Amino acid sequence: MKSSTLFRLVFAIAFLCLSITSIAAQDYGAGVSSYTSIDYDEETNTVTAYSETELDYSMVGSYQAYVGLTVTKSSGGIAASGSMRDYRTSGFASIELNFAGESGVTYTAVGSHRTYLDLWDYSATYPYDPFYFDDWNFSNFESLGINEPWHYLFLRPAQSFFRRRNDIISLGTTYDSASITVTGPTVTISVPQTAQDGDTVEFRVVSVQNGTPTGYQWSFEPTSGGNNPQVNFSNPTAATTTAKAHWFAKPDTPCTSLNSTYTIKVKVTFQNRSPITKKAPFTVSVGSNWGGKVLEPLTLAPGGTLDVAYDSQRELWVVTGRGRLQRVPSPIVMREIPETSQFYNKVYRHEEVHFEQYATGIYSNLFQIDNVMPRLFQLSDPNKQVLEQKIFEAVRDWRVEQSQILDQRYTQAEAEAYAVSDPIAPRYIFQGACPR
Repeated sequence: MKSSTLFRLVFAIAFLCLSITSIAAQDYGAGVSSYTSIDYDEETNTVTAYSETELDYSMVGSYQAYVGLTVTKSSGGIAASGSMRDYRTSGFASIELNFAGESGVTYTAVGSHRTYLDLWDYSATYPYDPFYFDDWNFSNFESLGINEPWHYLFLRPAQSFFRRRNDIISLGTTYDSASITVTGPTVTISVPQTAQDGDTVEFRVVSVQNGTPTGYQWSFEPTSGGNNPQVNFSNPTAATTTAKAHWFAKPDTPCTSLNSTYTIKVKVTFQNRSPITKKAPFTVSVGSNWGGKVLEPLTLAPGGTLDVAYDSQRELWVVTGRGRLQRVPSPIVMREIPETSQFYNKVYRHEEVHFEQYATGIYSNLFQIDNVMPRLFQLSDPNKQVLEQKIFEAVRDWRVEQSQILDQRYTQAEAEAYAVSDPIAPRYIFQGACPR
């Protein structure tokens, strides 16, 4: 359906009535008419402006018609402009301008109208300059600043022609404006506010109203910086797409912020309408509690405790052997960091070094069962249960002592682990130089 707002100002610029000054020279009136219009087609989002200048038949051959048309925008600037001159001396000149409308803009069409003198000759005296014949003496009202519908009367001397040097005669300007409210499409999008590095997130165009989309294009900013900002959309030209959250460094220093913020954008295109770009912030974070740990080896006796026996000569329960008591390595425990995070391998390798330190490195001689057995062999008691309690307390105290030794070696152990993990990308946050 075509919805239009049309104002037409039919403008009889001048109906030039010639008063009779001589019976022998009777000429009837000549005139120029014009109008300007503007229209809007909602279906095609097209603004159409039109203007024309028309001369009476009696003027054809002596004058050429001219029309100029300019369409201005309420937001500033010129939307379109053009002109047309009747070189064929048909007495009619018109122009039509078409362009896409902008939402909420008021367009004003301004038509300007002229005649060009078509008959000319040279002066009979030196320097023989050319001159033009203004048969109907339009020069009489050229300087009146015509911009409203008036009616003009003037006299032309009988059997005489008015002459002028310039062939252009301005016949005034007509104005016509229409307030065009383009009900443009509205787009609503869904972008998660935050996500952790490595999470899979969804970006979605939730709804499009007052328009039918012809295409989508997802993009992001910034596109450069520390740790290569990137949002790898699974389908960047679909209404719904997913991506893996990727943390980037801002500022680009090793011990930088745990949060990085993107601007997610989607450009929605339409037929016969300007595209709409929507955007929203999206923050990718590295958890402040992310990390890993390798606990001290356990001291366990699966299925029982130490070997104990009753010494009948001393009438005491004593420790006779280590039984099933053993040193059990603790596994690597990753704390909160998802396996999909770009930092996971870096942190895991760091903790893997600590695990190796308990096996063959700086911690390898700690929590060894052979080191605690001498003090356990010294334990005895008439009551078996009391002996078992003494064993428990002795092992506990020994582990405390071992932990204190471990603490003394901690700085060196961390330096060894960071020497391995620091070169692993990304070289941010989980670095030896960064406090955690």
